[in-house]
Amino acid sequence: PEDMPRDAVPYWQQSVFTAATAELLCKKIPAEIRPKPGLVYLAGLLQNFGYLVLAHLFPPHFSLLSRYIEANPHMALEFVEKQVLNVTREQVGGWLLENWGLPEVVVEAVRHHNDLSYEGHAGLEAKVLHVASRGLRAREMADGPVELVPDGILAELQLTQADIDTVLEEVQENQVELDSLVHTIMHA
Repeated sequence: PEDMPRDAVPYWQQSVFTAATAELLCKKIPAEIRPKPGLVYLAGLLQNFGYLVLAHLFPPHFSLLSRYIEANPHMALEFVEKQVLNVTREQVGGWLLENWGLPEVVVEAVRHHNDLSYEGHAGLEAKVLHVASRGLRAREMADGPVELVPDGILAELQLTQADIDTVLEEVQENQVELDSLVHTIMHA
């Protein structure tokens, strides 16, 4: 989007970082409960797709949303979106991905990654995306307020903060390669 909030992480860069982080986190989850890393990667890549749709289809509303996000950096993005647009990027993205016939687990993970009470079919996948997003935010590699991941989520995924830190360091170390992938996506 052209009229993003100031200092926002570029859309595709954030998507690729989230996908890579989510996949690497997934691989740290014990095999007996581990979601499929490829589906988690795809959900991570598409987790913000509703944002792109909102920007493309509703430019004046998106511009207003961007100003509200700038003015309220401490607020969860979904709360700001609900207030300004009465819909969230997760809802829009979920509708579109469902319409495209993507796997239900991908659709549900995208739709529910900010809903920590969600216990449906893609509960683990959604929680992995949540953890990835919060970790990236803490390192200014994704947009949104910095929030701690609840201990219960880490326990459910059988991950530790050390696991998250290791994955985030690996993503940062591979940023040049990931940025090359972003460039490829943007110019395909």
